[in-house]
Amino acid sequence: MRFLSYDKKLMSLLESVYEGTVSAVRVDGGLTEWFVTVIGVMPGCILSPLLFNILLQVVMALALDNWESGVKVTGTRLSNLRFADDISLLANSEAVNFNS
Repeated sequence: MRFLSYDKKLMSLLESVYEGTVSAVRVDGGLTEWFVTVIGVMPGCILSPLLFNILLQVVMALALDNWESGVKVTGTRLSNLRFADDISLLANSEAVNFNS
């Protein structure tokens, strides 16, 4: 979020929400001992998908810096296909030119 220049107050709020969180793992119907969660998002948290997408935005921005390749779909170059759903849409498409 810092990389994308998000508001510092929002980042501070999110850090406060996640500060001191603990987790356990369910194994064979039982729970392991609780441990402090230092990275990641809370399972089931409604913010988790949004925070994941923000992270992925940064990863893709860094990975595609100065990247000029991709595939053309109806004349538009696509080089930022992040999810399997996006890629599967192209798999059987006749509008895709993989040679350009």
